Formats: sequence, structure tokens, C-alpha cells
Amino acid sequence: ARELLNQVGGALAFAHERGIIHRDVKPANILWEPANRRWLITDFGIARPVERTGDDITSQGAVLGTPAYMAPEQATGGALDGRTDMYALAVTVCEALTGKRLQPLTDPHTALSMLEGEPQHLRTRSATALVAPLSLKPDARPTTMRDWLALVAKADRGSRRSFALLATTAAVVTVGGLATLLWPSHGATGSAGSVIAVAPFGDATSLQLGPDIGKSFAEELLWVPEVQVIPPAALGGAIGDADLLAPAGRDSGAARVFTDFPSATGVLTGALDGDSDNLVLTVQLRRRNGPVTTPPPKRGPADSLSAMVSAAVLDLFAPAEGAAHYRPVPPGGGLAAWSALHRGDSLFRAADYDDAIAQFDRVLNLDSTYALAAFKRMLAEVMRAQPTRASRGVRSALALVRRYRDNLDPLNKQLLEVYEILLTDGDVERAHRRVRDLTDQYPLAVDAWFVRGYLEFYFGPLFGTPPASARYAFEQAAELDPKFAVVHGLLAWIAVHEGNDQVARRQLRQYLALDSTSTWAQVARLADSLRFRGAGAAVAAMRRLDDRSPATLELLALAGKGIRLEHAERVFLDDAARVLRDQATTADERANAFRLQLGNALGVGEAATVDTLFREAGRRNVPREEVDRAMVLLTVTGLQEMGQASDLDAAAARLATDTVNADAPWLAARWFRGRDDARARAAARVLRRMAARTDGRSILARSLVADLDAHDSLAA
Repeated sequence: ARELLNQVGGALAFAHERGIIHRDVKPANILWEPANRRWLITDFGIARPVERTGDDITSQGAVLGTPAYMAPEQATGGALDGRTDMYALAVTVCEALTGKRLQPLTDPHTALSMLEGEPQHLRTRSATALVAPLSLKPDARPTTMRDWLALVAKADRGSRRSFALLATTAAVVTVGGLATLLWPSHGATGSAGSVIAVAPFGDATSLQLGPDIGKSFAEELLWVPEVQVIPPAALGGAIGDADLLAPAGRDSGAARVFTDFPSATGVLTGALDGDSDNLVLTVQLRRRNGPVTTPPPKRGPADSLSAMVSAAVLDLFAPAEGAAHYRPVPPGGGLAAWSALHRGDSLFRAADYDDAIAQFDRVLNLDSTYALAAFKRMLAEVMRAQPTRASRGVRSALALVRRYRDNLDPLNKQLLEVYEILLTDGDVERAHRRVRDLTDQYPLAVDAWFVRGYLEFYFGPLFGTPPASARYAFEQAAELDPKFAVVHGLLAWIAVHEGNDQVARRQLRQYLALDSTSTWAQVARLADSLRFRGAGAAVAAMRRLDDRSPATLELLALAGKGIRLEHAERVFLDDAARVLRDQATTADERANAFRLQLGNALGVGEAATVDTLFREAGRRNVPREEVDRAMVLLTVTGLQEMGQASDLDAAAARLATDTVNADAPWLAARWFRGRDDARARAAARVLRRMAARTDGRSILARSLVADLDAHDSLAA
């Protein structure tokens, strides 16, 4: 029902923002597309512009639609707007949740009673938000469809936690996917249905390991049968400055957790004291409306912290005979490796990828077989890679983690498979299906939500997923780990795309509060200046473009793809590509800058700019093969006719000799098809040999072979 509301509501909002109302929203006009998991709103047969045209069928006073779903103003022939569709969609969502059609002209009170009596046990605030559009007077409803969706999302946050925590998964990953190498053993078990909220641990030592200990407890509990875990990062807002070890009371930290997380059955708190030679670990488990368990303190040197955590978990959760309990194994190298692992993950969350990689390397130097550090290192390489180029670092990191994949925990092993599907097979749709299944299986897995959002954000058009789906996935990740910087950056970009500047500004500020130094932070700060800080700040930002790093300029040049921008913003991003071109010193850099400028010009239909770029390419020493590639590409795809046939013949002939880059023989085959079939077949043979390779570079070749085969089929 949530997906139905978000997707159909988003579609109607899109229509409303363009002056169109549907007027017949009902179940029969909503379709489910199983292959892409999409809800579609169809049959705009009686839709009309909000501004009336005088046509009898669309004029005020005409009563068209389906009575059971009509808003009062529609049933009486009154003036209609987007709130009319909102009423009908609210009726439809209530029917989806209850299986019962509401009586015509149902009011919010009646619908609320119906929803609260259903087996779903919707919380009152969620149900109240859902029925808000059913007010009989339009002015008492949310102002717009997006306002209603935002109201439901805000009210639904607590319910979403309940839904996720009550899922029937046997184990749930903690923030950052920090479950480490595991071995099977007879383990502990909690009571059936236990949902344990792990609070951040206090630390009175000079080591300051409290946050990492909280994560370690969450990791250990992931694999205790019948126990699910709310990770420490998700509790920050609920706890505030409360004393978690204080006696139970209305304002205690535990009480706040139980209020904010209704499904939590217990809160695990603790503290670390002593010094590195003699640490004292104290833990406490407070049950909802039940006893408080405080096992004896655990004592030992710093290198034994992991063992102390395991012992405390066994004290709190009595072992059950035959229960399968995986116990995380710390990396070899003692406290230094253990601390570096957690430090690296925190740096990764803060978008400090270079320093994160250094920390993961430190772990691997101490324990070269530690699979989780290798996996985390690969993720950091993915995030810091230049967007327009494949990274050797990513592939070498993938090769390393593959070597020790059997030592990964079940969740991260499956996430690794998603990356393998992407990097080895190039099958984005299958990767998306796998990670979507992972978020169903591990609804508190922040890494799974992030990867799902990342795929939907960058590749959604390939498998029909709307931007709202990526936003939903990123929102889950942000709720589980509010300090996951890049998630806030991507949410800001989605908000810009959706025209929601208020959300965009808030998310940019949150991002910059977490990351103020990285390349991505420079881009975020420039975006904030351009859109929200006035003309003076925008002009100052443009003047400083020459001082930006090539990586920042490249990200800026790519930033405008697929989102609506103001004219000044578009000019700024074009200038970034120009500065990147002027700073280029190598052939690869000049080719990349040319490609970015060309893409920007094509994206806004500036044919004259495209012609200028080609005329200046020789003077600017753009590599001949890059110009050849662009000329033939634009011509064979019909984007823009480039040059004389003789020039294109010569360019295609040069491309046909390239045995490294798959797009070169493909372009030659496409150009020569029907002009010189012998040369077209020769180029196709070169491409097929590339496609037969077993490395990641064969992905593009296989895709382009499929393109040639499709043209053969069409010709036949």
C-alpha cells in the first residue's frame, strides 16, 4: 500500500503540477506491473486541465467519474482541483488496506475507525495521515498531493520501524553492514520475537571505543536466533541527552527508546571503564514492562574486547541446545585492527574515502585474509572512482574480496554478489532484483538500502523505476544511519529534480555538516551557493572555478544530467566543463573534457555548440579517435548529422582497427551497414571477439553485439 500510494500519488502530483486532474482515480484504473514492481495510473479519458476550456464534457457542473470514489465537490458538480484526485486516492488506499470499499462520501472519522480495526494494526498517527484527504471540505485537506505524501511519510516513520522489525527474518544487519567473519557454533537464543535496541555505549577511558563497542554488540546479536536488532546509529534522535543507565522513568533514555520504537522489546545499554590493561565492560538489558538484567562486569585487556562482548551476549541470552549462532570473529592484529575497521567504516560514512581506504589497508596489513575489510575497501573504491571512467582500484579490490568471499557473513556475501553481477555481467536489472530482495530479507540493513537506492538513482530508467523509489531507499538508509553523508547528498539531488528546494537545502546542509572537505563536499557547497545563497554567492562561485580540482570539475560537469536546472546553473556547469578542458594536459583528459562538453550541448539541444566543439577539436588537440567516435556516434544514432560521407567513411575505417575499445568496431559496423557490408561484417567480427572475453570489459561488447543482432533481426 505504501508503494502504491507513493508511486500513484507521485504520478498524480506530476500531472497536477502541469495543470491536469484525473477525475476517475479508482482501483480499476491502477495497474500493477510485476516485472518492474511498478504501480501505474491509467485511463486519463475524462481528465481535464484545471483551467477550463469551455468544452461541455470538461466544464464545471458535469458530473463524471465513479461515485464510490468521488469527492463531494465532484459528486455535486462543483469546482475541482488536485485535492479531488487526492480524495479518490485516499479512498483507494483505504480499500487496499482493508479489502472493503468505503461508503460514498465517507469522512475521516469513519475511515479512521475502519482502518484502526484492521489486522494491520496501523498506528493512529499513520492512519490519521492516510485519511486526511477525506475531509468533506477541500480546504480542510492537505494543500497538494506532495504535501499529503510528505504527511504520510512523516507519520509513517515509526510504523515503518515496526513493520521492518516485525519482519520474519532470522537476522538483521546493523548499520554499515559491519557483521564480520563468522563461524557456526552452538549459540544463544533470546525469547521468541525479541527486538533489541542497542544504545551507544558510554566510555570513561582514554581509548574512546564506546561507539565501536555498541556496533560490536549489534553485530553479535544479529546472529542470535529469534533476536532482531535496532542499531545504535538509529537511536540517536530518540535518546538525546538522556542517561541510559538511569533508573526507569518517564524521561529515561530507555523510556524514550520504547516510545519511539514501539516494536522494541528490550534496550541494551552499557559502559566501558578502566585503562587499556584492565578494561571493565558493564552491560544492562532493560525489558519493556519487565525485569532489568545486569550480568557481572567483564574484565580484561584491550585486545580481549571482542571476547568480552561475546561473553556478555552469552550471559544475557541463555544458550539453547542446538541453536545456530554465528559469532563474529575480529580481525587478527588485536585492538589496532579492530579499531581501524570501525574507524574506516565511520570515515566511509562521512565520504572520506581516501582515509577510509587507508584504515582498511591497515586492517589488511595486520590480517591479509580478513574478508570484511577487503569488502569495505572495495566499496570505498567504488565511491571514490571518477564517474566517467572504470577504476582499476575497484577491480583489484573486487578480486581481493572474491578470494576470501567464503569468510563473509551471509548478508555481505549477497551484497558482494550484487556487485559481481554489475561489474562482471553488467546486468543492472538482475542486480536490482537481488538487492530489492535483500532489503525485504534484511529490512534494517543500511548498506542494502543504500545500494538499492544507488542503482535506482543512476540506472532506474533502464528498469522502469521512478526517482521516488530511489528517494524511499535513501530515506531508509538515512533513518538507520543519520550520519551516512552521501545519502543526504543524493536525497538533495533528488529533491532538486522534483523541484522541492526546501528539502534540497535541508539535505545539503545535513551533508555539509558531515563532510566538509571531500570532492563531493565541494560540489555540495557549490550547489548550495548557486541555488540558495543569492546572486552574489553564485558569481563568487563561478569566479573560483579555475581553482577547483579536476575531479570536482568533472562531477560538476556531470551534475546536471537528468535534472531541471535554472539557466544560471546550466551556464555554471557548462563553465565547469570548459575549465576542465582548459586545464587538460593529457590526451585522456582532453578526450574526457570534449565528451563532457559534447554531452552537455546535446542534452539541451544546442546544435550550434556541437558544431563549434567539432570545429575547435583539432586546435585543442582532442585525440583524433575521440573525434571519430563522436562524429560516427551522433550520425548513426540520428542525434545530429556530422560531416560529409567521405569524412565519416574515413573515421569509421580508423575506428574499425581499434581492438581495445568495444564501441569503436560497433560504430564502424553501424556506419558501414548497407554501405559496405564486407567492412561491416569485419568490424562485427572484431566486436564479437571482444564479447567472448571473460573479463569485465566484455560487458559493453556483449551489449553492442546484441544491438547489431537486433538490427539484423529487424532487417530480416
